[in-house]
Amino acid sequence: MNKCKSVILTILFALAVRGSVVQTFVIPSESMRPTLEVGDRIIVNRLSYGFRPPYLPQMFSWSEPQVGDVIVFTRPGDSRYLVKRVAEVLSTGVFVLGDNHTNSFDSRFWPDPIVPFDNVEGEVIARFWPLERASLTKHWEQKL
Repeated sequence: MNKCKSVILTILFALAVRGSVVQTFVIPSESMRPTLEVGDRIIVNRLSYGFRPPYLPQMFSWSEPQVGDVIVFTRPGDSRYLVKRVAEVLSTGVFVLGDNHTNSFDSRFWPDPIVPFDNVEGEVIARFWPLERASLTKHWEQKL
């Protein structure tokens, strides 16, 4: 019984960490080329700007995205995760652009171009797949 309890607690802890601390995503489109290619797998630090439990609003905030950060977010009214680079930080949120400016549906084309801070899931910190392109974001050129 103790082993079963330990396994269950370990799984619950892993799920809490995965959802609250780091999360992985797959790049679905060409909007961030050449920085990120379709199919790349990235790691997002969900503690970059504050603490936000999964499926709940942000509870604590300690910083805001900076120009040049590559972030994962959702647009208001849309549950899909998007990945773009912060082009401008405003008092209510961020204006974002894809690195592939000619093939990116980003803030320039949205009726409400500002991504509220509460919609930012976190900062992309690394690409881990494919292995030959694995790197930390600090090595990525800013394409603004």
